[in-house]
Amino acid sequence: MKILTKAFYKTIEEKILESGDTLDKAKLTETIKETIQDTTKSVRESLDSNTKEMLLERRKLFKEFCERNYLRWQPGFDLFEAFLVICTEAGENFNKAYRPTAVETNDVVFDIVVRHHARACHIGQEILCLLKSGFPDGAHARWRALHEVSVTAMFIAKHGRQCAERFYWHDIVESYKGMLQHKKYEHRLNEKGPSNRDFTECEKLYNQAKSLQQIEFRL
Repeated sequence: MKILTKAFYKTIEEKILESGDTLDKAKLTETIKETIQDTTKSVRESLDSNTKEMLLERRKLFKEFCERNYLRWQPGFDLFEAFLVICTEAGENFNKAYRPTAVETNDVVFDIVVRHHARACHIGQEILCLLKSGFPDGAHARWRALHEVSVTAMFIAKHGRQCAERFYWHDIVESYKGMLQHKKYEHRLNEKGPSNRDFTECEKLYNQAKSLQQIEFRL
């Protein structure tokens, strides 16, 4: 970056010397723009020719770091990974065993808690990857998210069906708000918003949730 900066200033200086005293503010601005364009093109060409070699070296260094990092913290990493495997398999077995009954009884609490457990396992894997890659601050941030998911699941399990349904209502409200924002800014996002049919269905559920009418949930 220092080399590019020096080259940029050198080019500007040469342009000024070439023009003598005739380089006014407007011409100087135009010269700077042209120099930036030329420098950008030069950087792009340099990157195109050196990208493969640069990435190979960078990946080699990163791989070596990860290997050293794992050896240093191996007991903790192995214990955490084993814990994640146990939690994931326990969740899968629990879901397979009790999902049919939950569907028959329309057990909303079961559905939410199981989904939160799956989400917690997913976040746990993210934490492990971040730790192994040497990003402890990122892992700590995801750990807070894991705590939030766990507390939410425990709270809903404790307070039962009414709490679970209100959680669904909240999700519907947030989905509706997200659809409104997406439709409003779809041209700026360069991403087509939800279809009119999907929006209408979500709006209907939103109005029900807003008036606290009973919503029939089916798993």
